[in-house]
Amino acid sequence: MTSLQLLDARSLLGHIADRVPAELRDNVVVVVVVVGSIATAWAFRDVSGRATVSTKDIDLLLRPAVEATTTAEALAEQLLLRNWRPIYPNDRRPGAAETPDDELPALRLSHPGDGEGWFVALLGAPLPEQVERRAWRRFDTSVGVFALPCFRHMSVAIHAAEQTEFGIRSARPARMALSHLLSLASGVARDTGRTASEAASAEEAGCRLRAGQCSQRSP
Repeated sequence: MTSLQLLDARSLLGHIADRVPAELRDNVVVVVVVVGSIATAWAFRDVSGRATVSTKDIDLLLRPAVEATTTAEALAEQLLLRNWRPIYPNDRRPGAAETPDDELPALRLSHPGDGEGWFVALLGAPLPEQVERRAWRRFDTSVGVFALPCFRHMSVAIHAAEQTEFGIRSARPARMALSHLLSLASGVARDTGRTASEAASAEEAGCRLRAGQCSQRSP
């Protein structure tokens, strides 16, 4: 695996839109959402005056949830046919029919023209009934069986995602931050026995306390 690179978010979004097959790109507004550092760099491009980010992975979230695995199979096969190359961190290879869902790897693909540069990773939108922090939903490809990691609060992250000029949506940083906080609160609730709302309230109180302490120290 390569080290992080300084990449241009505008260029990457254009590359992704161009390389997603046309028959899927036509539905990209309702199927694929870019999340993570690339989305953040894109959102703050006018504030920072640039849209660069140090990263090597671009997360593509497939939605709606009920169609995520079907979309993953179609997108994966189209990209593989176009010589996109699967990559296997820690040599974790695709599974088989008997492999448990939670032991399957996520699918990461690198474009053949980009050498050892950035790659895309497929995620899935969570089903409404999901209660686990992360669930794995298996799907088949011509190179083996993979799974979509589906994070419970990711629906919050992609809500009202920004439509880009390239025909794909980009998650908003505030929504991604809220999704992360909800995930943390759920983890605290699980570890302490408190409800998620109690954990979230405690976290909010802690944030207010820290903010007050900082203001008291300010001249």
